[in-house]
Amino acid sequence: MLKDITGIHLEGANFATPSNMQLFVGDNLRGNTTSRICLLYGKNGAGKTTISRGFKKISDTSYGGIKAATPIDANGAVVPLSEEEKSRIVVFNEEFIEKQIRFQQEGLETVVVLGAAVDVEEQLKEAIDRLSDLKEKKEEATKTVSKLRDSTNNESPQYWLYQISNSLRGTNNWAERDMTLRAGARQATRVNDNTYQQFVHRKPAKNRDDLLYDFKCLSLELQRARSGEGKITAIVPQYNPSIFDEDSFVSLLSEKIEEPTLSEREKYLLSLVKQGKTSRVQEIKGFASNPQRDVCPFCLQDVSIAHKASLVASVEKVLSEVAENHKKRLEQFRLQPIPFNPAPFVALGDITSKCESAFLDYNDEVTKINALIDQKQSNVFTPITANIDLCKKMNLLLAAVAELESTRQAHNKSVTDVNPIIQKLQAINDDIASYDIAEPYKKYSVQLQVQKDATEKHKTLEEQYKAALDAVRSLQEKKKSVVIAKDLINRWLSYIFFSQKRISLESDGGKYYVKSSGNAIPPEKLSTGERNSLALCYFFSTIMQGREKDKVYNEPYLIVIDDPVSSFDIENCIGVLSFLKCQLQPYLCGQDDTKVLIMTHDLQAYFDLQKASEELANACSRNGSKCTFSHLELSHNNIAIFKVKKRHEYTELLKDVYNFAISGDEEKLATIGNSMRRVVEAFSSFLYKCSIQELSTRQDILGQIDPAVAPYFEHLLYRLVLNGGSHMEERVQTMETMDLDAYLSKETLQRTAKDILCLLYCLNSVHVKTHLQEIKSADNDICSWIADIKRNTP
Repeated sequence: MLKDITGIHLEGANFATPSNMQLFVGDNLRGNTTSRICLLYGKNGAGKTTISRGFKKISDTSYGGIKAATPIDANGAVVPLSEEEKSRIVVFNEEFIEKQIRFQQEGLETVVVLGAAVDVEEQLKEAIDRLSDLKEKKEEATKTVSKLRDSTNNESPQYWLYQISNSLRGTNNWAERDMTLRAGARQATRVNDNTYQQFVHRKPAKNRDDLLYDFKCLSLELQRARSGEGKITAIVPQYNPSIFDEDSFVSLLSEKIEEPTLSEREKYLLSLVKQGKTSRVQEIKGFASNPQRDVCPFCLQDVSIAHKASLVASVEKVLSEVAENHKKRLEQFRLQPIPFNPAPFVALGDITSKCESAFLDYNDEVTKINALIDQKQSNVFTPITANIDLCKKMNLLLAAVAELESTRQAHNKSVTDVNPIIQKLQAINDDIASYDIAEPYKKYSVQLQVQKDATEKHKTLEEQYKAALDAVRSLQEKKKSVVIAKDLINRWLSYIFFSQKRISLESDGGKYYVKSSGNAIPPEKLSTGERNSLALCYFFSTIMQGREKDKVYNEPYLIVIDDPVSSFDIENCIGVLSFLKCQLQPYLCGQDDTKVLIMTHDLQAYFDLQKASEELANACSRNGSKCTFSHLELSHNNIAIFKVKKRHEYTELLKDVYNFAISGDEEKLATIGNSMRRVVEAFSSFLYKCSIQELSTRQDILGQIDPAVAPYFEHLLYRLVLNGGSHMEERVQTMETMDLDAYLSKETLQRTAKDILCLLYCLNSVHVKTHLQEIKSADNDICSWIADIKRNTP
């Protein structure tokens, strides 16, 4: 629970090593007592901001300003918190101001954006930037799409579609060639925007020139077909051959004729027959049978009639009737070759050659058979063994003849049937067209995709632009709906500045304007203190947001405030501190578990807050509530008791002046002038009850200084006076502003710091030694500087 929290465990930023910071403990830091108000002093860079970020991390785990932070109790144990309790840990620091407050200039006026509206404003700015960017892109996309739709622009796909169609039209192009394929056509074939689609996917096997040649040749064939010029009118011869008995013929050849009993002469004649010289034997018979011849034609001797008769008888005995009958039977198997003229059928190609070959094979077999007949007839007494294949070859011949006739008929039909030719020509024409459209189609395809992408992009941008426009309008409405407690903040601002006119908020229903004395004021005219005052007022208004007014103080809170009076003018510090006391009192009095942590780097603010915390504790006591407080100091990542009595601002200022006189620290340039003036003014007020001017003119004061150096200090004080007058005596501990560094160089300021210390030392050395007693070398250094003044004073 919140009441159990006494400190925080930190890791990150200034706390590289995990550390436990006990804050709400008694001044003995032992944890056996707890406090409700913690005043924490720490110089810039000591880690106060890290502590505030740690508490922010506890209330919002998504916060990324620090690595790790957990609330702890007096024993260092983690204090578990509900989400509701975490929401009541509220932090005011520089980050709150940066994230929750925005000042914008609108004309001569300052518009302030607060709280949730800051996020909305950021989102709105991003949305407007995005809308503007999308508008430019959409307009550019519109121009691109318009250009791509212009058919006269060579980036338009329509332009290339026209080029495609144009490459198909006209003389010597696809349309004209296609016209020649349509009988009786007088006009080129019509080409539309889709005609090209029948050609784009073709993949010709030949190049364009070869295709043109093929088209030309096939066109001539088409002309011949249409005129019937290629028709074959010759008739293929038809055959009906008689049956040839191959077995009977082979049997007859192999039949053996028995030889008769012969004389020596008859044996001779028979040998002639066996030798195949039957004709010679017949010739002998013819001679012997002719009564008119009596001289032998072979031996040229006279032959008697009786001898001739005997010779005829011998021949007839050799050439018996059985042999003659055998020859006659053989003669019955003799065949005639079948003639074939292939010339009329040459156009039919291979089938003609096939048919011619079949005739040759058949006729060769006929020749073979006739030769066998002749061979057996010449020697009937010798059997012949033979293989005859005439029937097979006759069948092959008849098949070839039938095929030739069928092919002839098909040829005649084909040469007069133009459709197949036209189909081939159309295919060739389409292949040629695919070459003609290839280049423009390639560009068309590219630009079509470009147009498609551009159109899609334009559509997307249109949708995005519409969505962005809706988002801007929605955020504008959301911004108007963010309502702040304007009247309450204005009352608080009046309280801080003791005026209703100094700074105020006005609203026109949608925006909040900062006014000064009721007039418009530009952002640069607002002081840092005025901005921070507005931020502090808004911070306290956010605590009340979403809570019932009568119950808001009855709930426990952990309120963390870092440097509440940073960058405030002296008179405004009073108003801010009064405002803090006014705001914190009802929280502390309304709920005993509420705790407040206030951190500052300003010693005077710390002293003032100490008094305020005492008054808050007294107010709680009067209300029946106990309220204790802790005075702590943060240094080197450690918490220590702040020793009020030993830590007077004057002493610290005097130390700062001495340290600057020694080192000339660049980081002190912005504040050292103010510190020197405050030291001199405090010294003159407390010791002499006079102003700086009187300190430099009163002789009774200057009379206490060695005459050798008095004139030097008199002139030094005159230089200080040039930078402004003194403050009221009663506000010595709250002296502020008017820095010398705006007018003097670092070297002059460093010399002035030495001179001031020397002046104070000359007037009251014990005073200076007492305040600088922690610095061992201070006395010797100041004495050395005084000696230098004496040596160099004329």
